[in-house]
Amino acid sequence: MKRRNVDVGYDENNRLTTATPPNPVPGQPAGGPYDYDWVGNRIHPPAEPNPMTYNAADQLLTWPGMHTYAYYPDGSLHEEQNAALTPRGTVGQARCNGTRG
Repeated sequence: MKRRNVDVGYDENNRLTTATPPNPVPGQPAGGPYDYDWVGNRIHPPAEPNPMTYNAADQLLTWPGMHTYAYYPDGSLHEEQNAALTPRGTVGQARCNGTRG
């Protein structure tokens, strides 16, 4: 197996700011930028212009185009819903419910 290195950059708070693979696909975004809000939540997934959203408790609610999250009142994860590809290559949905116990 061939090993590949990824170039990474960090800000003054040691948060990831860039991550670029050695041979990115031409014309395709590759690894970043990684931006954060004032409390340290990531606000943009790589290559996605839509912001990630959080609730008042700083829990991730949406990863645009990919995931949505719901939480119990105690803060534990209740549900994650993913956009997923069907065997025919079309977008379907996958849902994972948290277990309390």
